[in-house]
Amino acid sequence: RDMIDKEIIWNLGGWSTNQEVTSDMYNYERGTSVYARSLPFVRETEWKASNTAKASEETTSEKKLDSGLFRSIALPYPSDYGYATSGGSKGRATCFAQAVYNWKNDYADCGNNDWLKPASRYMWTLSPNSSSSDTAFLVYSDGYVSRNNGVFNFSGVLPALYLSSKVQIVNNTNDGSYDSPYELTMNP
Repeated sequence: RDMIDKEIIWNLGGWSTNQEVTSDMYNYERGTSVYARSLPFVRETEWKASNTAKASEETTSEKKLDSGLFRSIALPYPSDYGYATSGGSKGRATCFAQAVYNWKNDYADCGNNDWLKPASRYMWTLSPNSSSSDTAFLVYSDGYVSRNNGVFNFSGVLPALYLSSKVQIVNNTNDGSYDSPYELTMNP
C-alpha cells in the first residue's frame, strides 16, 4: 500500500475526435480545455484523490477503509494504452505516428503488441468524449481506440494506479514480463 501514490491527480480533459495520435491524446487528457461540438464549455478537468471525502470516516462491517488507497485507483487513459505498445513489426515510432483509431488492418501490429490490449470485448478508459455527455473512449479487442456510449455498452474495466516516486526497481535484469517480473522496493 505504501508504494501507491495517494496524492495523484486524475486529469479529466477531453476531446471529441477519435483520430488522435498518442502524444495528442496525452496533451488533451491533461489539458484544461473541454470542447463540445464547436463551443467550449466548463466542467472539472481534475480529480485529486486526496481532496475527496474521506471514506475512512465511514465504517463497513466495523472496519475502516483506507480511503487514500481507494481514491488512488481509476481507469487507464487512452494514452496509457498508446504508449504501452512495442510496435511489433511496425516499430513504436510508426505506431506513435498513427492515430490510435487506425490500429487495425495495416497497423494491427501496433495493438497486437500492446500489453494493455484487452483479450476480449472492450476496455473503458478514464477520458471522456467531449462531444457527448454519456460517451467515453474505449479500447476495442481489435486493438484500436474509439468512443462509445456507456449507457448500453457493458465493457471491461482495468484498474490503474500510479506508484510513489519512492518506488525503485531492484532487479533490472528482469524484463517486466509474466515470467520475469520487475522486483520493486521503497527508497526511504
